Amino acid sequence: MNHNSSILFGIFDEFLWIRCSGRGSFANSPTVKSLGDDYIASGGRLIVIDLETCSGIDSTFMGTLAGLSRRLLPIGGSVQIASPSERCLSALESLGLDALLSIEPPTAPWRGKVEQIRAALGTENAP
Repeated sequence: MNHNSSILFGIFDEFLWIRCSGRGSFANSPTVKSLGDDYIASGGRLIVIDLETCSGIDSTFMGTLAGLSRRLLPIGGSVQIASPSERCLSALESLGLDALLSIEPPTAPWRGKVEQIRAALGTENAP
């Protein structure tokens, strides 16, 4: 099994965008958590997780997303999921995370800008 993955990210006017390429797993969850924690501490309220090129997600990665969402919801923020594959969407729904996360929200501020956002991302390789 290929465990290669990377986390690409960028902070934009209204949100933090985190793109998981490869597998979302225990190996890159600390990077996602750290990025999210720093963003929330700086006053950020919207985190977007881009799963377009994510081949699958494990329970640790999903727990990280749930933890970020549980921190944001009480302060009026949210975690949104962009472009989930069927496999990732199924995993999120099977654990009921679609109740905590906003999946492909139609009125998201990033709608119509996805390609420009992805082109502007920096990289952080998973350990």
